[in-house]
Amino acid sequence: MELASRAKNSITACPSLRTPPTTAAPSIGDFTTPYETLLTQGCDHIISIHAASQLTTIVNVARQAAKEFPDKVTCIDSGSLSLGLGFQTLAAAEESELGLKPTLDAIASTRKRLQVSAALDTMEYLKRSGRVPGAVATLGGLLSIKPMIELVDGEVKAVGAIRTTKQADERILNFLLGLGDMERLAIYIPTLNRARDNC
Repeated sequence: MELASRAKNSITACPSLRTPPTTAAPSIGDFTTPYETLLTQGCDHIISIHAASQLTTIVNVARQAAKEFPDKVTCIDSGSLSLGLGFQTLAAAEESELGLKPTLDAIASTRKRLQVSAALDTMEYLKRSGRVPGAVATLGGLLSIKPMIELVDGEVKAVGAIRTTKQADERILNFLLGLGDMERLAIYIPTLNRARDNC
C-alpha cells in the first residue's frame, strides 16, 4: 500500500515538476536475474511480454538477455502499451496450462483484436517527447485542442482533435458503442474528480 501511495503521489506531481521525469531502458542484468531465478525454481518456459518496440527499447534488451537461456525464454513485442499489453498477458495466463504453442497463439490472437485509443487532456507531453513540434503543441494548448490518438501496431496515430473534455468523452463513448460486442474493456480516467463528473 505504501509503495502504491508513493507511486500515485509521484505521478500526480509530474505536471508541476520544473524538470520533467525521464525514463531509461533497463540493463540486460535486469532481465537475466529474474529469468534465471524463475528457471532455477522449476519454470519450464518463460514468456516475456513487453511494450511496443517502436516506442521503447525494452523488448530488445530482453531478447539479448534471453539468448543466455536458449529455448527457455520467448520475448514478445506486444505492439501495444498499458492494458493493450495487459490483455495479452491475461490471455497468456488463461492458456498457460495448455502448453507453449496454445499460449503463444492466444497472445497473437489477442494482439490482432486489440483496440487502444485515448483522448489526451494536454499536448504538453507529446511536445516533451518530440512527437509534435513545440510550436504546434503551444498553439494547441492556447486553443484548448485535445488530441485523440490510436495505437496501431506500435505506432501512435492521430485520429482527431476536440476542444473540450466532455466532447472527448462523448467521442470515445460513441466509438465504443460502435464496436459491438467486446471480450474485454478497460477505461482509464486519470483523475478521480473527472471520473465522478462523468458518472
